[in-house]
Amino acid sequence: MEVTESLLSTEGIIDYNGVQDFPEGYVLIEYHYDGRYVIDTNKSRNGLGYMLYLDSIDDIEDAVNLDSNFEIWFDTLVSSNGTKYWEVSPNN
Repeated sequence: MEVTESLLSTEGIIDYNGVQDFPEGYVLIEYHYDGRYVIDTNKSRNGLGYMLYLDSIDDIEDAVNLDSNFEIWFDTLVSSNGTKYWEVSPNN
């Protein structure tokens, strides 16, 4: 498995999630040098609020809720050139 800064393929999702120590219902979709993006499938049935971010060494309990669905998260991530947009103050 190669660590990249892109979304994981279906095969990559299966491979990476096979070695993650997440509780049932959490699916890793991207892994890169300083963090991981995870979907909480238990919340995904409700619409927004199922995208999570974890620093590379954090446990799932320490995840940052990005308060978005996949489409909003991906669009915002691309628009912000891959920066951690949720850490940026709108006053800066």
